[in-house]
Amino acid sequence: MYVWLLTPLHILTNLLQVALAIFRRQGRVTLKAKMDAFRGLPKVWQKRRQIQGSRVVPVQDLLLLMDWNPVSPISKLIHR
Repeated sequence: MYVWLLTPLHILTNLLQVALAIFRRQGRVTLKAKMDAFRGLPKVWQKRRQIQGSRVVPVQDLLLLMDWNPVSPISKLIHR
């Protein structure tokens, strides 16, 4: 239910990371890493379903702990 809440922001962040990597002349390796991660999603989702089945922390508590600043991932990437 909540998994799709941040999907648009996640996609935008990934596109900005790729653009920044291209600017830094690291585009090819970044795109390869993104594609490898994308190919591994089915296995990750399967494992996630197993883990979520035994979850003890309510989703609302996790949402309160998250960083909701939309600029935060990009600023962390720039200041590495």
